[in-house]
Amino acid sequence: MENVLFFPIWLVSPHFETDLELMINEMEDGNNVYFLFCKKDLKICENKIFNISCNKCKKIRKRILSMFIIKYFDKIKIINLGKYSKIYTKTNFPNSICNINKLRELKFDSFDIGYAIASSLAEEIDRSSFSDCQEKITKYFSEAINFYRCIKSIIDDYKITKGYIFNARFCFSRAFFQAFLDKNTIIYTHDRGATVNKYVIVKNKLLHDINDYVERVNTLWDNEPDIFLKKNISDIFFKKRYLGEETNYISFTAIQKTLKLPDEINKYNKIIAIFSSSDFEYTNAGKEYLSNYYLSQEDGINKIVESLKNEKDIGIFLREHPNQKKRINAQREGLRKIRADNFYLIPAESDISSYKLLFNAHIVISFNSTMGIEATYWGVPSILCANAMYDKLDIV
Repeated sequence: MENVLFFPIWLVSPHFETDLELMINEMEDGNNVYFLFCKKDLKICENKIFNISCNKCKKIRKRILSMFIIKYFDKIKIINLGKYSKIYTKTNFPNSICNINKLRELKFDSFDIGYAIASSLAEEIDRSSFSDCQEKITKYFSEAINFYRCIKSIIDDYKITKGYIFNARFCFSRAFFQAFLDKNTIIYTHDRGATVNKYVIVKNKLLHDINDYVERVNTLWDNEPDIFLKKNISDIFFKKRYLGEETNYISFTAIQKTLKLPDEINKYNKIIAIFSSSDFEYTNAGKEYLSNYYLSQEDGINKIVESLKNEKDIGIFLREHPNQKKRINAQREGLRKIRADNFYLIPAESDISSYKLLFNAHIVISFNSTMGIEATYWGVPSILCANAMYDKLDIV
């Protein structure tokens, strides 16, 4: 019998429900499940960032626990976070941390607290600024350090043998994850899986760990001997994306016009299509996503355009990632400053077809966008200019 710790901090669907399913699985296997319960003990958390109140959060968790206790009264145990969080005193935020790059470098013991905070506040910092988020950053810092200490104590006090947490890139989930690693105790991270109806579980690794991702992909591929089955699954996946159907996430191209291209595309003999990604999604994940090639996407695109600006038979078309739609941020402002007679920016809001552009391109250049790997599938030469989940799979 094992003692398994859960902290279902993320109420957003389907991740909260995944936690519950995993809890049921563990109890059905005869293990003890320890449910870490927060009674407004955290002054800041991801739910508050997404405007989910403490009262709503408590209400949902209490309802779930009351249902579980009826069936699994001898298997589920509650640990109140407040019992532990009151033990530790506040840790002051270092005055030397004055920008996002300095924040990412910040560590507490083995805990990458800077990246954890940056991930939790990625969207807010992207839309505003580091200074605008200073108060939240300071709160996260003190709360996350105490939480990290709490988890270590809980693992010892309750003889915890393994744990589960969502994603582990965000502030408290990463603290939870790192505490288990420090205690040499098994920790599973979970997130959205191969389709919208599946989830993935990874042991003792961050889900965005590039080397581990490559190993998992190759192992799954090698373990299936039927090449025709593998090819069929691949064909269905890529063709669904082309048709704007949901695969493992929402489709960004569903609202685009299937045959629409930029008017200027017929002026050129050769087309280079550049597909950008959202900086905030990757630069806050960890050091391995820092580019080996350019200072930033903006820097890379600028240099590529500069090197080709006098090539009158080449048209360069940059497709902003649809996730940037309606955003006002430094990345978008920077791309709008790039100038050349043969350079064209297709805004995130545009209904021009990303796939029609891809099929008309002679070369595709990507910055972490999945269009980089999709170009390879459709037979278009693909160049990757950033570190990505797929950059070690020898396909771009």
